[in-house]
Amino acid sequence: MKKKILISLGLTSVVAASVAFGAFAANKLTLVVNGKVSSAETKVISGTTYVPLRAAAELLGAEVKYDASTGRVEINSASGEYTTTGSTTKQTAKSYSVDVTVNGGPMVLKITKVTLDPTYKGYSFSTEERAVILDVSVENTSNDKVTWHVDQSEIVLNTKEQVEITLPSENRISSEFNGKVVKKGQIVFPVKSELTDITDIRLLLKYVLNGEYETLAEDQETTITLQ
Repeated sequence: MKKKILISLGLTSVVAASVAFGAFAANKLTLVVNGKVSSAETKVISGTTYVPLRAAAELLGAEVKYDASTGRVEINSASGEYTTTGSTTKQTAKSYSVDVTVNGGPMVLKITKVTLDPTYKGYSFSTEERAVILDVSVENTSNDKVTWHVDQSEIVLNTKEQVEITLPSENRISSEFNGKVVKKGQIVFPVKSELTDITDIRLLLKYVLNGEYETLAEDQETTITLQ
């Protein structure tokens, strides 16, 4: 079972337990961790029991490292996971430049960038979601009206996750192309996979229709490799 240690910034001790001791606060406390009695010094402040940071970490099988030059404290658990004091670490989006082209009849789709975003929001009021974002341009090379629902595409990841829906985006590409036009925007897919595990994306595109809803090109697919 993974052991996790939560560190509150600005505190020099870790909360081991929170309980109202009342009249018993002055009594000597016995700290027991995983069935073993600890000799670590404990203090009760306003009804909350505190234990020194190093003692709390080592009691849970973690290793504590302190860098005096930077004021950085690092705690590594037995599982290899770690957390540090000093600043809050937040996963950020990572982008990859790609050059992928898909032809479907008179339509040409070019993918120029893939972004793996852990906190995507389609709109300011939207809930944050983990997402794969494709920056694309779509061109109708003919003079005719063409329909291509690129925002109804699907993806299959190397993690074996299949995504059949897209998320709303202010940069969504509409499906109607009236003659020689080029549209630029994004296709956004919600994903459950860990973003760091994603290396290949198989993009499945829908068929292309003309103004009479006759098929001009069948379903297309391409694979995008992130490097």
